[in-house]
Amino acid sequence: SDLANDDEDPVLLKMMLNRAREDLKRCQLRLNTVLADYQDVVPRQEFEQLEEKFKVLTEESDKLKKDYKRLMEEHSTLLEVQKEVLAQRDKYAHECETLKRSATPRPEWERCVD
Repeated sequence: SDLANDDEDPVLLKMMLNRAREDLKRCQLRLNTVLADYQDVVPRQEFEQLEEKFKVLTEESDKLKKDYKRLMEEHSTLLEVQKEVLAQRDKYAHECETLKRSATPRPEWERCVD
């Protein structure tokens, strides 16, 4: 019978309703604060995935940079070799032209004797 009176007491119900409204207001304020504070925060799982991906991409980038540097060194070496080969080719071509002009054909002595 005491419980029945408590449930039906309008003053008590009004106090409980006001208390529930205050609690709701406090919870909504706290929720809004949390949402505002953590709006720009990335979830840990997503952060760890991105961190791992960044690590892999950094390693790949470093490897590609080393490969690029090595290839550039090889390229410059090959350019030097090509320059030397071209110089030799030009030298030999010039010698060949000089020999063509200056070298006279030798007569066939046996034909001359006859």
